[in-house]
Amino acid sequence: MNKLKKIIAQINQDHFVEFEESLKSTNSIKFHFLLTEYKNNSLSDDEIKTQLGCTDNSYYVLKSRLYDKIQKFILNNNDSSDSQASIGTSPDLTHYLYEFPNETTVAILQELESKYIAIDSPNDLIKVYSALKKAHFYSDKYYAYSQLYNNQVAYALALEKAEETLYNFNRTLASYFFSDASDDVQLMKLLIKEIKNIHSLYKSSRIELILNIILVQSTLFAKLDHEDEPAIEDLLSACEKVLLQYENDLKINYYKPVIGFLYFEYYFSLNQLKKAANYFNELDAYSQKWLLQSNSCLAFKFLLSKVEYLLKQGSKADIGNNVEEMYFDSKDIYTDVIYKFHKGLALFYEGKTKKSINVLIDLLNEISFKNFFYIESEVKLSLAFFYISQDEIELAENIIKGLGRKLATIKTKEYRNIKEAIKLFNILMNGLSNANALKKYKDSLEQFEFFNLKDKKVLSYLMPELELLASGNRRK
Repeated sequence: MNKLKKIIAQINQDHFVEFEESLKSTNSIKFHFLLTEYKNNSLSDDEIKTQLGCTDNSYYVLKSRLYDKIQKFILNNNDSSDSQASIGTSPDLTHYLYEFPNETTVAILQELESKYIAIDSPNDLIKVYSALKKAHFYSDKYYAYSQLYNNQVAYALALEKAEETLYNFNRTLASYFFSDASDDVQLMKLLIKEIKNIHSLYKSSRIELILNIILVQSTLFAKLDHEDEPAIEDLLSACEKVLLQYENDLKINYYKPVIGFLYFEYYFSLNQLKKAANYFNELDAYSQKWLLQSNSCLAFKFLLSKVEYLLKQGSKADIGNNVEEMYFDSKDIYTDVIYKFHKGLALFYEGKTKKSINVLIDLLNEISFKNFFYIESEVKLSLAFFYISQDEIELAENIIKGLGRKLATIKTKEYRNIKEAIKLFNILMNGLSNANALKKYKDSLEQFEFFNLKDKKVLSYLMPELELLASGNRRK
C-alpha cells in the first residue's frame, strides 16, 4: 500500500505528533509501530511483518485500518473540512486538489464519500465525485468516478422529481377536498403511477418515504383503493424506519410530524381515540409551524380534525388555541380558506357566534368558490346554522335557498347528504316548539346521518350541536 506511505510522509509534523499521541493514548501498539516505521522508512514490509508477527492477510488488514484512521484524522483536523463533514452543507470540494498532495486529497475525499453514502445524500456525493474524478484525471479510475458522478446526478434529479410529485399530489388532493371532482381523482392516480415509476428506478428509502405518504393520504382522504399495497399501518411503520435510518438528517426529519399527522388521522378515522391522543398532543405542540407542511401533506386537514377530536374529548374551549400564532402561506388558497373556517368554528364554540358569523361572511366574500362546491357547502351550511342559533332566520333562509338552487344545477353527483342537510335546516328554521316538529327533526337528522356516512361528510364539526337540538335542548 504505497499510498499509505505517501500520505504518512505528507502529514505535517505537528499533525503527525498529534496523531501519534492519539494512537499511544489508545494503546494501539501495532498501529503506532507501523506508522513510525513508514514515517522513518527504515524497515521493509517483510521486516515489519516479522517484528509484528503478522501473516500477509493480517498485515494487509492492519495497513487498511491505519489508512482509515489517518483519513478520519486528516478530515477532522482540516478546518475547512469540518463544515463539509456535516450533513448537507458541503461547499465545492475541488479546493483540495490545489491545497494538498494528491494522495492526501483522495484520502480526504474518500472519507467524505463514506460519510455521504452512509446518509444517502446525493447532492453531497455529486460534489465528492466531481472532485474525485478530477483527482484521477490521469488515472484509469477517472471513468469509474465519472460514472459514479453521473449516477448521483441522475439520482438527485429523481429525488427532486419525487418531491415535486409529492407537492403536486398534495395540491391536487387539496383541490379534491374542496371540489370532490372526478378530474382530481384521475390526476391523483396518474401522480401515484409516476411516483411508483420513480421508486422502481431508484430503490431509495427517501423516495419510498414519499411514495408511502402519497399512498396513505390517497387512502385516508380520497378513499382510493390500493389492493397490491401494504396496509396503512405497515406503510407508516416503514416510514418510521426511514426516519430512524436518517435520524440525523435535518431534511428527512421535517417529515417526522407528517408521519405523526397521518397516524393521528388513521387512528381518529377508526375512532381509536387513545392511540390518536399521543399524536394529537405532538401535533398540537407543533401547531405554530404545522401549516407550513402543506407541500408535504394535507396539513390543513388537521385543523378540521382537531375540532372534531376536541369535541369528542369534551374540550371545545381548546379549539381556538394558538390559532392566531399559526404560520402559513397566504397564497395557498386551500390552507387560507380552512384556516379562516377553523377560526370561525373556534369562535362559535367560544360562544362568540356574531364574530364567527363575520369571519365566515368575510371568507365567502373574499374567495371565489366557483369550482369548490363541496367546501362552499360546508361553509354556507355552517353559516346558516350560526344564523339559526341567533334566531336570524331570514338570513339563514337566504343562504339555504341559494345553496339549494346551486345544488339543483349540479348533474355530476347527487350529494344526498347536502340535500338532507338542507331539509334538516328547513325544519329547524320553522322551530321545534312542539312534539311533532321535534319528531320530524329527529327523523330528518337520522336521514342526514345515514347519507352523510355514505357520501363525503359535511357538518361533522356541528354534529354535537345538531344532536343536542334533537334532545330538546338549545345551546347556551
